[in-house]
Amino acid sequence: MNTPSPTVRPTIRSTVACVIQQGEHFLMVEEDKGGAHTLFNQPAGHVELGEGPVAAIQREVQEETAWQVLLTG
Repeated sequence: MNTPSPTVRPTIRSTVACVIQQGEHFLMVEEDKGGAHTLFNQPAGHVELGEGPVAAIQREVQEETAWQVLLTG
């Protein structure tokens, strides 16, 4: 007798990133990946449960740069 397996819902993980421009300059975050690896990236991260993308972007920028940003586009 085969028992039907329960429906498994996939986990969706969304990420956000923010391009921050001031005049002709763009903000980059330096990420130390250990050893000789250093990466430069925009402030970015995962959207937390119950959080919208705009709130996630603002939180990630605040956490990674201590800046508060006004999103314009």
